[in-house]
Amino acid sequence: MTNIIVLSQDNAEQYSSDKPYAVISITNPTREYANLKIGLGLTDVLRMKFWDINDAELAKQNNLRYFTEQDADNILNFYDKVKDKVEILMIHCQLGLSRSAAVGAALTKITGGNERQFFVDKRPNSLIYTTILKREIERFQIKHQRWDLRKMFFEWNEKEIQKLNNKVEA
Repeated sequence: MTNIIVLSQDNAEQYSSDKPYAVISITNPTREYANLKIGLGLTDVLRMKFWDINDAELAKQNNLRYFTEQDADNILNFYDKVKDKVEILMIHCQLGLSRSAAVGAALTKITGGNERQFFVDKRPNSLIYTTILKREIERFQIKHQRWDLRKMFFEWNEKEIQKLNNKVEA
């Protein structure tokens, strides 16, 4: 299992490791991306920009860039891509308290870990946390629905093959 750590942007910019690690870098839309150290262990970076907002409707009304389902999909796809290649997934936002903590908590829960650690001294953004979990549940259902459709196809196909075989034998 990949070790998930959550840092502030300042600490993330100082972070370096010889162990393979990937970064989810979250900044405010009006700020520059974090200036991450390119160390020996850094394998991949996902850079994102959105505000620390818990209310999507309020954000829409004020035309603010908020966390969306597409952002959740990008995080989940990135995690799927790097999880077997890295020992550490470092996630940061400006203070390391809300956005990055929500991502860390959600990914920890998804992978069967104890996400409570992120709720002890941080304040995970509820919109981000629930959106990632919701999208993972939907992805899971789609995977199993596809499997069910394949199963139904193969069962149907077996019946059709049997009918054809019976016609040939007759």
